[in-house]
Amino acid sequence: MILPTKYIPLQDSFLGVGAIILKNLKAPRTVGELWRAVHRESAVSNPDRFYLVLDFLFTIKVIAFRKGVLYRRNES
Repeated sequence: MILPTKYIPLQDSFLGVGAIILKNLKAPRTVGELWRAVHRESAVSNPDRFYLVLDFLFTIKVIAFRKGVLYRRNES
């Protein structure tokens, strides 16, 4: 489910959903703001998947959460 496979297309994997979330996280946002921005995407329409992918992105240190706001970590 994290990586695409023969049976799981990229858009349904955590990497694909993570790309959608990161595309909408160009500026820092609260979790609620980010959810409202992405929940209409068919791959992200499930709140459970949204939170699992946020956990995944946080675990691999792509996003950070500070003072109630999510933001992308520096690429350096």
